[in-house]
Amino acid sequence: MKKVIYLQFTNPGAYPPLIHSSNILLDAGWLVLLLGVHPKGESNNIVMPEKQGCETRLLNWVAPGMRQKLHFLRFILWTIFVSIRERADLIYCSDPFSTPSGVLLRKMGFRVIYHEHDSPNPGEEDKLPTLIVWARRKLLCDASLVIFPNELRLKRALNWSGSDALAEVVWNCPSVKELRVVDDTNSNNVDESKPLRLYYHGTLVPDRLPLTILDGISICNSKVELTLVGYTTIGSNCYDEILKGYAGELGIGDCLHFKGTLPTRNDVMIECRKHDVGIVLFTGEGWEIYATEMAGASNKPFDYLSQGIAVLVPDLPAWKNLYTNNNCAIEANPDDVESLAELFDWLTRNRKEVQEMGRKGRGLIETKWNYEKQFLPVLAWIESDK
Repeated sequence: MKKVIYLQFTNPGAYPPLIHSSNILLDAGWLVLLLGVHPKGESNNIVMPEKQGCETRLLNWVAPGMRQKLHFLRFILWTIFVSIRERADLIYCSDPFSTPSGVLLRKMGFRVIYHEHDSPNPGEEDKLPTLIVWARRKLLCDASLVIFPNELRLKRALNWSGSDALAEVVWNCPSVKELRVVDDTNSNNVDESKPLRLYYHGTLVPDRLPLTILDGISICNSKVELTLVGYTTIGSNCYDEILKGYAGELGIGDCLHFKGTLPTRNDVMIECRKHDVGIVLFTGEGWEIYATEMAGASNKPFDYLSQGIAVLVPDLPAWKNLYTNNNCAIEANPDDVESLAELFDWLTRNRKEVQEMGRKGRGLIETKWNYEKQFLPVLAWIESDK
């Protein structure tokens, strides 16, 4: 059987596209090996689903400093050694820090895919460590196939590197197997006396979860609850405590619910489907440019829609064209507290319209916005042995 080896200097279980693509290759008869590193923090608690034919091996986390530099060198040597020993038929590099391994393995004659899920912000490509800047540019040019989750992001990377490599855009959609099972007998039952249930999953950071959301909840005329699933990052340490404290100051502490880091993606989806509306908003300096490149790249809206709940999205053309114009989302401005409060009241009063948005979104996931369909051109290329 053919074998694909995924390389990423992090925990692959925290990246839904890696779960989806590895499952697709498993179903196509491939053996899958994922090589990565245990990260620091709660994201280390997320596990890759166990399946026959799929194995995950992770190095331990090492604190920043000289030891971490040596640890990274070990990661490069380890991934190359394992790839040679396992006689990999395909190398699948999944982040910029896997590119040094990818460059060397490509030089050795391996087929190498470079699929960049998280990219440097515009204008910050050269701020990465020198080795990573060189290797990322080199692999963008030399990879057998380059994949990005957003067309603007892909064009920016190709222009920056001067690459004319074969490339594909694959949106970060959920698997069709993750679709919520709909009970048509209860599909029109809406209890408007219950609180409006807002939901967010992902990293808990100020740019994605501004305090203004809590302000909007506190001044609206409706009963609104917000559930958070996820974890803080190194740059947003203790933000969960800040959210809890601020909600308490506003007198809405009982409206905010923290679920922490759930161990599997299936657990996240089960929690998601209990709610009415999912949140995908951005704020902060330069957020418009960043958010525009996240259309299609953010898995959150697709995840929410797969579970049949409507979505709040940024008021930007790229998001409006993709979601609002497909009648499965509504725009929101997180910097305008009064408009947020009015929106929460509207959502509460119009539950059937909200439910219909979720239903239409789920239909789009089932027919075209699923990873199986998005990944078809890549799978065809992989199976062609080019």
